[in-house]
Amino acid sequence: MTRALVYEDQIPVQSRITPWEDARQIIQDAEFHAVTLCFCRHKKAHEVKTCQQGAPVEEICMVLGEGARFLVRRGMAEPRSADEMLAILDRARALGLTHITDNIREQPSFLCNCCRCCCELLAGVQMGFHEGIAKTPFLAEVDPARCDYCGACLRACNAKCIGLADDARALPKEQRWAQVDAEVCLGCGACLQACEQGALILVPRAKRPRPPRDRNALFARILWDKGRLMPFIAEGLRRGVERLYRRR
Repeated sequence: MTRALVYEDQIPVQSRITPWEDARQIIQDAEFHAVTLCFCRHKKAHEVKTCQQGAPVEEICMVLGEGARFLVRRGMAEPRSADEMLAILDRARALGLTHITDNIREQPSFLCNCCRCCCELLAGVQMGFHEGIAKTPFLAEVDPARCDYCGACLRACNAKCIGLADDARALPKEQRWAQVDAEVCLGCGACLQACEQGALILVPRAKRPRPPRDRNALFARILWDKGRLMPFIAEGLRRGVERLYRRR
């Protein structure tokens, strides 16, 4: 249902991203923009908890297009210009947040900026549901020669997928290095800016994920994955035939 977006300024020089993989382009292409409160941090506030990364409850999560118009009409969001939304995006990156949007290529309806401590989507990934958020076309990778295992990237990773390298466990602390769990890494790039040694880079995945075109295609894919697409189509045909008979 959702997918991560990469920090486009962190991708390899020789790589390119498509418009649907670019958070800035998604914002610029949307016909209407608004900001609303973050559901996850709002829930934590009721538990008297705050974001450990300093992310606010309001003015951080975005809604786009007709969904944004709907929320603004009902007083649940505040309209913003594209430039104001881009400034919010920059603020989210300064806080090391992960961008998450609809898992579709055309007209996504939201862009959340998620932290490791409050976001319920990321909590699912951390708990073992590694496919709960679709991944970017990139993967974080550690250069063992540069890494001094300071722990900065472990604290910055919102998916909690960075830890001590298997081959370094028996070594003294000063010889250890970190390792990224490729099965879990979202490829968002939020961890790269935390590394003062420049030991982290993004590398292209072997297989580039391609999200469904729109919500209809997304729901069709979900039904297919669950083995329910053909029964769904058959039921739709049956109901259509019944309606035709009732009109006779």
